[in-house]
Amino acid sequence: MPAQHRAFLYRLSGSTFNLRQLAIALSTSSSPVAQDVVNKYNAAVGALRKFRDAHLKIACVYVVAQARKAAVEAQQTLAPAPATCPVGAMLARLAAEGDADLLAVCPISGLNLNGEKKTATTKSSSEPVLGTGGTELMATLRSCRDATTRAMIPVATPARR
Repeated sequence: MPAQHRAFLYRLSGSTFNLRQLAIALSTSSSPVAQDVVNKYNAAVGALRKFRDAHLKIACVYVVAQARKAAVEAQQTLAPAPATCPVGAMLARLAAEGDADLLAVCPISGLNLNGEKKTATTKSSSEPVLGTGGTELMATLRSCRDATTRAMIPVATPARR
């Protein structure tokens, strides 16, 4: 990050100024300047909402869809590896040496050392996709987007005579 950007963010982090509180206070004023501040605040929040919408779509296409595709592929029956499979031979050797926990499932056939297909970690394609923090990814992104929307400030409309 450029030094000027870092310095700007550092100054902002130490500030006690709250732009939202100012915009809320000005939202009841009929002054054109006050309404301009509120409108610009709402425009910035609206831009953040558009960003969150785009982020949600990207996450859906590149994370959720891919995770569900992988789950469906994992549930499909794989043909057993032939007896001459080098990975199967390596697994058998590891088991004989007592190191079976290092590589307990053949990445080609999906079979464990006993020749059984491992299904304990297979996820259903209908289960929610979890993010890196362990939360449901789409629910978390939607709640962030919705919280951003709620941060918009209603603009006072002048009373008509």
